[in-house]
Amino acid sequence: MHSLTTSVLLSSPMYLCAKHVYHYLVAVNATRYFLRKLRSQKRSLRKNLRRQPQSLTLRTKYRDCVNDWRQSLHNHKLAQERHIIESKNLGAF
Repeated sequence: MHSLTTSVLLSSPMYLCAKHVYHYLVAVNATRYFLRKLRSQKRSLRKNLRRQPQSLTLRTKYRDCVNDWRQSLHNHKLAQERHIIESKNLGAF
């Protein structure tokens, strides 16, 4: 009887919608924080690189940080688009 109730709850569109929205919001907040942290680190490295333009270690750290930031930003945008498409609410644009 328990598995039948669970399968009914899991197949219910309202349950899935609420579950997906919750996980999406948690992921979005974590991603925003992570993007903000990477952007701050990128700015700091850029400032240090302006002071020491010949430093190869700073240049490498800055390049790696920029690549991480770009990839994270791209993934964040893809997740937002996927959420809008899965919600089937085109008015969310």
